[in-house]
Amino acid sequence: MDLGADTRFSLAVVARLASLARQHGAALVLITEKEAGRPSLGSLVSLRAHAARLVRDRDRYRSETIVLKDKGGRPGGRTAEVCRGPDGLH
Repeated sequence: MDLGADTRFSLAVVARLASLARQHGAALVLITEKEAGRPSLGSLVSLRAHAARLVRDRDRYRSETIVLKDKGGRPGGRTAEVCRGPDGLH
């Protein structure tokens, strides 16, 4: 679900969504637009990451993801790669 910026859910709504995802063997991915220092949607969030795209050249960019919270492992993981955008996208 792409929630955009300034979206807030109550703990009850997040708990219900998590319960439905578990019941159906699904993963629920909530995409929000906020700064890394702002809190997540609640304590039930199991993985929280910050993604950024940095332009390097006219048609290349660096995609970087930093794990801020990971209940299944250790936070602080970081991945980065240089990608080429599709033709016409500058």
